[in-house]
Amino acid sequence: MKQCIDPEALYKLGSGLCRRLLLPQVAKSEVIRNWLGEPPMPLHFSRDGAEVWLDKYYAAYRRGKGEVKYVYLTLKHISEEEEDRAEYEKERGFARPFPSEIERAFSCARREMERRGCAYLCGEIGPVGDG
Repeated sequence: MKQCIDPEALYKLGSGLCRRLLLPQVAKSEVIRNWLGEPPMPLHFSRDGAEVWLDKYYAAYRRGKGEVKYVYLTLKHISEEEEDRAEYEKERGFARPFPSEIERAFSCARREMERRGCAYLCGEIGPVGDG
């Protein structure tokens, strides 16, 4: 089972997000270099309150102080975030909950990936009717 999208698809996704949010265009070479890196490091672009995150295992954006919206999400990213949260709780003795919009996106994505038998989703991820 394919675990993530290829760097060309990630570049196209990121380029579209940056264009939509009026952010400077992402360099294709930068996306490919990050995608090939171990571990891959997310690229972050921001201006005038708009933000875009691009990573081998996820892509997300936020407008102003609004919710983070995932447009590409993998089981690997969800698992890594959940492991980080569990480690945080183990080390500090208290939980660090995800913001509600991220919790909803992870839950919806995991259910849909299980239903489809795949390891990633592309497109707006979250409950139907979620603003």
